[in-house]
Amino acid sequence: MTDGPFVRSGKDTGPTCGRHAGRADSTAVTTTPTTPRTWVPVAGVVLLGVVLLIWAKWQPYWVKVPSVAGSGSLGRSILPATGVSLQSGLEFAGTYFLAIWPALVTGLVLAAAIRTVLPADWTARAVGRRGSVVGSALAVPGMMCSCCSAPVAVGLRQRAADVRAALAFWLASPALNDGRPLPVRFLAALGGLSLRLLPEYLVLVVVLGALRGVLFPLGAGLAGTHGAVVVAIVVLLAVAGTLLPIPTGAEIAAVAALLAAGVSPVIAAALLVTLPAVSLPSLLMVRRVFPGRVLATVTVGRVLIGVVCSLVVAMGGSWTA
Repeated sequence: MTDGPFVRSGKDTGPTCGRHAGRADSTAVTTTPTTPRTWVPVAGVVLLGVVLLIWAKWQPYWVKVPSVAGSGSLGRSILPATGVSLQSGLEFAGTYFLAIWPALVTGLVLAAAIRTVLPADWTARAVGRRGSVVGSALAVPGMMCSCCSAPVAVGLRQRAADVRAALAFWLASPALNDGRPLPVRFLAALGGLSLRLLPEYLVLVVVLGALRGVLFPLGAGLAGTHGAVVVAIVVLLAVAGTLLPIPTGAEIAAVAALLAAGVSPVIAAALLVTLPAVSLPSLLMVRRVFPGRVLATVTVGRVLIGVVCSLVVAMGGSWTA
């Protein structure tokens, strides 16, 4: 990895290669006693996370949720588009980044702090045991979309966090002690993460936004279709929903708009499950810190879950759009 090796103890052991790249064995970490010197950086990162989440998530939602409940309006759907065009992609990217930029900044800053401030042996111990439980618990207060939580997952993996914990978080002593002051190392890590993750992220959001009209062929033309045609549409939309990045909560407005337009709940169910979970940009952002087979399993599993949810809805009626 160009951004630094995985560290499994207080000593730099170099990058993990080959088929063992995704394994994070907490028993390999040197056990060191927890001291005030350890808790100071941990408390600092936690405090930073709380402040950033208040700014990016908690305070905005404290205002937004009562507003939505009072008005009954979920806002405009981000999905509708006609054909394929650069203008459509740029409009989608503008709407998307305007909605998620505070959470993206939060994810990048937290990732840099985790990578440069948290002791690697502490991180491995704290999220190594019961990894998936800890990772899921950490994700609950964040309320981030997969693209905004991806940098934090990268930071956790680069600090020797268990693959299950980092994966669970992404789906819910510095690495290199080079003698530079901590603020310099933090800014270098933040710059490195931004330069590596953001360019392809921006390009993919524009491209996928431009392809919305093809990925989501929703409209009056679907009315009356049934049987195998609806099954094919559900599978297509489950795949498209897995690929497209959207802001947190935007899937609710999108599905509500589809239902209001007369689209079958069988079709809407696939999007409700697949849209918020993962996306192609977030998958690419974490590809260097998770094994390919893990990401492939997550992607295929998410598509299948979307199809199964549509099947469950169809059991109460029929495969008719």
